[in-house]
Amino acid sequence: MGRSRRFDVRVCISLPQKYVDFLRGMVEAGDAESISQAVRKCIGAAMEKFGGRGG
Repeated sequence: MGRSRRFDVRVCISLPQKYVDFLRGMVEAGDAESISQAVRKCIGAAMEKFGGRGG
């Protein structure tokens, strides 16, 4: 069985203002400590809802 590898990758994206406002709202509500963490939480929730990591 192969070992899982993690890579540190930075990605720059442009989002519509309503998504930026949503992510900022998560930070202001204390659901995330930063915009980056809010993005990771949203991605994690989507992966969980739609069937995991893929591959």
